[in-house]
Amino acid sequence: MGHGLLDNVTIAAPRFVRPLLEIGGAHRGEIRISPSPVDYVGADGAEALAEIVTQWARDVPVVVFTPVPRGFVMSEIGGFDAIVEQHRSCVERAATMCMGLAQVCTLDSAGVSAFDAIVGETYGVRDGAFRIYLPEVDPATDLAWRHRYSPLNRYLRTYASAGRMINRSIGFRAGARMAPKSYDLVSRLLTGSTSSEFEELLDIADEENQALRSMAQTLDQRYQDLIDEVQQLESDNNRLRADLVVAKKQLGLAGAVLWTGHAEEMTAAESLRLPEGADSPSDAFRQAREYLGEFLSIPDGVGVELDNLDASVESRAWGATAWRAFVSLYSYGQAMAVDPDVGSFWTWCETSGNPHVWTASPKKLAMKESASVNRSEKLRAKRYFPVDPAVDASGKRYMEAHIKIAEGGGPLAPRIYFCAVHDPAKVHVGYFGPHSKVPNTLN
Repeated sequence: MGHGLLDNVTIAAPRFVRPLLEIGGAHRGEIRISPSPVDYVGADGAEALAEIVTQWARDVPVVVFTPVPRGFVMSEIGGFDAIVEQHRSCVERAATMCMGLAQVCTLDSAGVSAFDAIVGETYGVRDGAFRIYLPEVDPATDLAWRHRYSPLNRYLRTYASAGRMINRSIGFRAGARMAPKSYDLVSRLLTGSTSSEFEELLDIADEENQALRSMAQTLDQRYQDLIDEVQQLESDNNRLRADLVVAKKQLGLAGAVLWTGHAEEMTAAESLRLPEGADSPSDAFRQAREYLGEFLSIPDGVGVELDNLDASVESRAWGATAWRAFVSLYSYGQAMAVDPDVGSFWTWCETSGNPHVWTASPKKLAMKESASVNRSEKLRAKRYFPVDPAVDASGKRYMEAHIKIAEGGGPLAPRIYFCAVHDPAKVHVGYFGPHSKVPNTLN
């Protein structure tokens, strides 16, 4: 089963699984499966957990959560105590959602160092992150990329995000599968005969199935690894764009006397530096509202199903790209304030040379909806989005222009709908969320 089939599906264990695990003391691959998080404390606990993780007979994933590091800040949650409490809620909810599919474990601060020393740095986990250890962990090999690593800031904002991320990563491997059509025939043949020829045939088929399963797991992990690389490239791109803005401001001032003759201007130029990127769609949305308010209006109700976007395997790449899109819209609003005749967003992206332009391509940007969408009252109704009442007294406006954060990704692929207003110069974002909520005639 591919990722696309899991979009908008929350995988979680049914309630009856808990009493079955508690009563039955279920074991899988010589590991007892508990419906609650299992805590491992200190060096002894770390050694016991490392033995489980590296046990070759293990056939169930093990998820290891680490404690929140001192000094970690997430202002929207609260102080450190509130963050620790939210972290524990995330761990417990993850264990509830994936009980029977995976075993959720925790390490304390002392245990983290000991655990990393045993399994090696590349297989380790730290700083509040969690890691999904699939079966067949061998620290002697360079295959750590198979075991997904998720930082603290990716899952902490919503208490169910960690559970969604875990189950979407392992669920397609754990689903019940129907027997192939040939099963009944082969079963009848084997029942009526002890022929070694049929047994050999089944052995060959089983070996082929095992090889195909292993290949599918490897390809899936490579795909996730490529997603991480894309996110890193997006972050580098955003950092370079931010540096370019500052550099252009500096070059516009007078060389050697920049600070002595233009101290205030230099301070203002430095203040233009924005965050380099975003770790998730909700992170990009929060930063846009916090940093870009001067030329970008984002009223309440604009962010839709961001927790589902955050739980997607493409979350980090989508977050970085969405942040670049928000900065581009903000820069366009800034350009409109300087020159009211700057043209449409598409024209500005094509001709301005601004370092924050968005790609003016039909695959990345649409300024109009199709004629079929505009003819359909049902589809038009889904494109009336929240807007500042100063722009429209009704508090809503029909918006056609939209940025495509991702073409692939299925129904979850994010979209940003917007409109530009010249007096005062500002871009108004009306929607940020999955494509499925603004359908067209093609889906």
